[in-house]
Amino acid sequence: MMPVAPHTIPPPAIVPVPIRDGGTTETDHPWVGFLRARGASPPSANLEEVRSHLLAEILHETQSAHTPGDAAFLQRIAKVLVNADLHLPPFPSIARELDTLLFKGDPSVVEVTAVVERDPGLVREVWVRASGANFRRPPARLDEAIGRIGLTELWRVAMAMSMQSPVFRAGNFQKEAEHVHAHGMICAEIAAHVAREPRGSAYLSGLLHDIGKLVIFRAAGGGKERPNNMLVERMVQNHHSSIGMLAARSWNLGPEVEFAIGFHHHPPLAMLGKPGPLGPTAIAEAAAHIAEAERGQVLTAGGMPVPVFSDLPEELREAVLTAHRLLDLSDGKKVPASAHPSGM
Repeated sequence: MMPVAPHTIPPPAIVPVPIRDGGTTETDHPWVGFLRARGASPPSANLEEVRSHLLAEILHETQSAHTPGDAAFLQRIAKVLVNADLHLPPFPSIARELDTLLFKGDPSVVEVTAVVERDPGLVREVWVRASGANFRRPPARLDEAIGRIGLTELWRVAMAMSMQSPVFRAGNFQKEAEHVHAHGMICAEIAAHVAREPRGSAYLSGLLHDIGKLVIFRAAGGGKERPNNMLVERMVQNHHSSIGMLAARSWNLGPEVEFAIGFHHHPPLAMLGKPGPLGPTAIAEAAAHIAEAERGQVLTAGGMPVPVFSDLPEELREAVLTAHRLLDLSDGKKVPASAHPSGM
């Protein structure tokens, strides 16, 4: 079986991607079958039904657990699920304050700086970004650093810090957790461009769509005995979207973000072209996974054939190309000029 040949990657400018309207079957959106194979959907949009279903599924798994490590892992997840907050820390208050402040309109630099300076971690991130190679000298003051990176980038940095809490340390599964972080950043960027909304619910849904995986990996890495990898993978495959919905509710991120996180693998097809974060999040997830499969030169992923690039609708082809560019940046690579049709 021949490997997939990577297609040509265009210059690095990121183009907003419109979502094709219309179409309510997989014939209209054949890439959705690939997306659905990557994860199960919640049984309902009702959060209490989702929680009850999860606990029943975990009880069933526990009854057939093969090792003490497997049983302890499942018990840790069950213990998390019976708590409304999933043992998660509150969503960063500074991020909420910034979101509220920026939503109101055009806040003053003094107002923004007063919020940022109360969070040493955020101050450090802003300072690092404002002292990069694009600038001749480091900033002299925090307000200057904020001015350099801009309010949109500041908002994104604050939101991304929600995934960096020590509560998500995953022990032996830290490598998997770090991949979730990197994948979330890429999907956030794509979803924001798909929605033509540099900050807002599409970016946040793309960023946090796999937050349920972090909860699972935290439980998997939190014991003395490592659980069976196949059990952890099955829990991720079957339940990360449902657990993600519960996490979004515990953080009070709003019903649109909850729904986008819960159904990013199984978007109702009639909703793909509608306003809201679900469509952009699903497009971003599909594009990122297709790009990752192409880079690994595989023909199947998640038990489904990887969609052929030339067969994808235009909006998804653009998103896949954007995913490749972002993956190159995250890998510290530069796309060679010879790969660009323009020779740039």
